[in-house]
Amino acid sequence: MPKRPCAITLTPDDSTILCADKFGDVYSLPLVSQVYEPGAVNGIDANGTSGTSNHKQKQKQKPFAPSATSLTVHTKRNRDALRQQQNISSPKAEKKVLNFDHQLLLGHVSLLTDVACVTLASSSQEPRNYILTSDRDEHIRVSRNIPQAHIVEGYCLGHTEFITKLCVPPVYPHLLISGGGDDYIILWDWSTGKMQQQLDLKSLVAKLRDTHLGAETFSNGSAEAKDTETEVDSGLKICVSNIQALETHKEPSDHPRVEIIVTCEGIPAFFTFTLGANAHMQFNESIHTESNVIDLTVLRDQSSIIYSMDTYHQPFSIDASAETGKKNSLSLVGSLSYCAESKTWKENQALQANLVAATRECADSHVHVPQAGSAKGKSLTELLYGLESLRKRGSDIETDV
Repeated sequence: MPKRPCAITLTPDDSTILCADKFGDVYSLPLVSQVYEPGAVNGIDANGTSGTSNHKQKQKQKPFAPSATSLTVHTKRNRDALRQQQNISSPKAEKKVLNFDHQLLLGHVSLLTDVACVTLASSSQEPRNYILTSDRDEHIRVSRNIPQAHIVEGYCLGHTEFITKLCVPPVYPHLLISGGGDDYIILWDWSTGKMQQQLDLKSLVAKLRDTHLGAETFSNGSAEAKDTETEVDSGLKICVSNIQALETHKEPSDHPRVEIIVTCEGIPAFFTFTLGANAHMQFNESIHTESNVIDLTVLRDQSSIIYSMDTYHQPFSIDASAETGKKNSLSLVGSLSYCAESKTWKENQALQANLVAATRECADSHVHVPQAGSAKGKSLTELLYGLESLRKRGSDIETDV
């Protein structure tokens, strides 16, 4: 790809890949594509010439040499320019041409963070597809689908920090849940651009962290405890790393009931919300895990989730390393299943056993190769926790002013 990809998704017909990159562009690629000769796409290179003639031109190309010499140049400025040209040992490298089918659909003026493709049914017309994109500048754009992706249908504006994740529940395609560097997540009716609900995450993270760090040992109602709590909350920054939707069961009104699972960088927990047909989300519970959650995915047919954890760092930290003994005893993966009868999440022991066995087999078959800077943990921290770097410097100062 021209730039580093940061998000991908499939169109509803599962025939086209939508790939968003950090430069702010979205490309479409066929799922089953044809690869062409290097340096040419559809037999034509970037200059509009055939691949064969372009190859001959490269063979005849000679090293660069300035036409002027010291005998023909007299002024100081021209002599300096000639000296710089003589230091050029080879011609400038030509721009690499991709050798597979791809098409530029749309672009943002900011770093793009996530992309989603949604089909919205209508009683008056045929179903239409839309492309939803988010960026670092707090924008969520609603665009038409291919081949009219350049047409903007609207925006969802309400975030004050960068956006990292978009989630469209399959059973409620007109709704969108978004989150990022703000203290909350937002529920939208993206078809109208209207904000339906704003749900606080910071208080949930703060309560869980205080419980884990023993902050509840302060006597209730004391001024010291209140001041400490206020100080901790003011310095707490959260970053949403993933949002997933899982249909669990149908309500008495025959409307689907959806569980929304949210994770944050450097937080050893899930935050679950319940979404009903009335376009209203309600907090369900916080599920504490052994280590910081890195990523998760859903198994819709089993009403389960699988998640990976960071055993290298301490819980609630992306810098401090865990104790060596604890690193070896903690599991890298976990699984939970939703029980519709009790409306709670429980560990899926059978699935958990298979995951643990698979990770151990994978670890035994690979040899660990130390990376540069791994002694200080820099490379691993940057690999696992890169979303917080999207936060703009000085945003707190501007907000206070």
